[in-house]
Amino acid sequence: MSAALGTPSPAISFALLLPLLLAAQPVATDSYLPALPEIARELGSASASLTAFVLAFGFAQLACGPLADRIGRRPVLLGGLALYALASAGGVFAPSMAWLVGLRVLHGFAMAAILVCARAAVRDLYPAHEGPHIMARGLTGLGIVALFAPVMGAFAVEELGWRWVLGGMAVYALVLWAMCHRYFGETLRRPGVGEAAAPRGRLREVFASASFRAWASVAASTYAGIFSFLLLSPMVYIGYLGLTPIQYGWIPAGGSLVYIFSTTMCRRLLRRRGAVRTVQLGATLSLAGPLLAALGCCRCRSGRCCWATASIAWATASINPAARPARWATCRTWPDARCRGRASA
Repeated sequence: MSAALGTPSPAISFALLLPLLLAAQPVATDSYLPALPEIARELGSASASLTAFVLAFGFAQLACGPLADRIGRRPVLLGGLALYALASAGGVFAPSMAWLVGLRVLHGFAMAAILVCARAAVRDLYPAHEGPHIMARGLTGLGIVALFAPVMGAFAVEELGWRWVLGGMAVYALVLWAMCHRYFGETLRRPGVGEAAAPRGRLREVFASASFRAWASVAASTYAGIFSFLLLSPMVYIGYLGLTPIQYGWIPAGGSLVYIFSTTMCRRLLRRRGAVRTVQLGATLSLAGPLLAALGCCRCRSGRCCWATASIAWATASINPAARPARWATCRTWPDARCRGRASA
């Protein structure tokens, strides 16, 4: 980031911080997946904790976007990382499922603040034609972290117990908080003399944009597919098909490896076809995902077919990155810098 944006130090650029911020999501979800069956045995229905996280993550973005537009990206981001660490550390000592669900709700709020600010900062720092390429590179970094997160989570579950997975999340958030506190400067341009501040009620205007609604719908559909798999897959692979947590961990890890390759191809498509055609291609191919999943459920009813169903998940992962620029485009469609946080949400 440039010094004009108030960066405390140029030693670590935003290009490095962006993938680490985006990767806070797979750290909170993918590393948690192998722990779900053990959590269910100890505390009760573990899927409730992941469902609560996803719902809080979705709804909290509606509040975090306007807040980031009003007070700035940096305080919201640092607050989100601090809450992420506190919620993770609290989960280590959760005595019951009710406590764990409550802490995962806070986790979801924190995750929303982190991702909203990361996406809005891209729009603050880069011109419109560079934004999709920056996001694609950031998503490649996300894929690298997501490659290791489920495997490390699985090893932690088998060797140390599921509470250590949440402890690892807290450590990740604390390290990232320290990096952002030192190297992430405010990216929101403050109104100059004579310029009006971002008015209240502007969120309604953002939703009134037909272009915004179209891009947001594509982005929402990608999240729906991802979180549906995250919620159901541990119970299917571990509980129903009989895989160990470590064996299961390689399934989302394999999907992340395919995802990394696909984000690289996505960058090439962006250069050759542009954002609109790339997202159109990804959205069209994504329709094959549910069909492949349904085929896997019909054809694979025993542990001998575990890796066949895993290959379906990997195939779906290869499709997803082509639609990801839609998330950044939801912000791009709203040119007013004072409302980019709302659009990013």
